[in-house]
Amino acid sequence: MKFNNNLIVLDNIRYHPVDVITSKGKIIKINHPVYIFMKINNEYVYVTITHSPMVKNKEAIELSRNPNQTDGRKSYWVAEIKIDYKENFSRIRKNLNLEKQDRENIICFFEHWIKKR
Repeated sequence: MKFNNNLIVLDNIRYHPVDVITSKGKIIKINHPVYIFMKINNEYVYVTITHSPMVKNKEAIELSRNPNQTDGRKSYWVAEIKIDYKENFSRIRKNLNLEKQDRENIICFFEHWIKKR
């Protein structure tokens, strides 16, 4: 891939606020884990990590193992590239990490996404 000089390849998991609708219809913000794999200028490029196999009527892709090794539930990543300012993210979560194959799958998805643009 060819990008400008402002690109930095990252490999970390942080939390990012997302809107969630409660059972009573109220919208609240919660911090959700995301995998950040690139920084361009002042923005992070990321995908969302979740426990739900379906997100916004799209099927999420299962990870080979949960990034949180103390959590026995299955985890998935949402096949949707998102970009947001780095000020909107928490600090790096060192206790969370992805398997090499999962990271490669996400980067491959990103390369395909770039080609379609």
